[in-house]
Amino acid sequence: MWRRTGAMFIRGLVSVGNSSTFGLLGFFLFFIDLILMRNGQDWTARILGLRVVRSNGDIAGFAHMWTRFSVSIFSYVLFGLGFFWAFYDRYNQTLHDKLMGTYVVLDEPQLAERQRSSGSKAMLWSYFCVGLVGLIFLLTIMIILWLDENFG
Repeated sequence: MWRRTGAMFIRGLVSVGNSSTFGLLGFFLFFIDLILMRNGQDWTARILGLRVVRSNGDIAGFAHMWTRFSVSIFSYVLFGLGFFWAFYDRYNQTLHDKLMGTYVVLDEPQLAERQRSSGSKAMLWSYFCVGLVGLIFLLTIMIILWLDENFG
């Protein structure tokens, strides 16, 4: 549990800054997260030797990790209680781990051989997010073109 706490602390330190350096660093680390999510990790888990495993024993795949990341917002919204829950839980699961059926474990070489998978609901959520980002991108382009045409 202390490694998980360390990961949250490190992530918090990096995300606190409001300068352009931290903004650029945050964007870069988010991109790294997107790459590592397909293997059940984020950048802090990779550094501290942790990995996310589903309750069926598979490594959490990209869609499952993305949905878990999205659900983790509930742990923050509840004044961080969703994270502190893990200190009192028998399996050290946070609220979003409970909701997603995941466990954070020490990364071991044999874990790399396990199958990666995502649940069907996680797949639907990730498709929805991709569609939403695409829609926002298209709307932004349309607004820029409209502004250029009318006020350009």
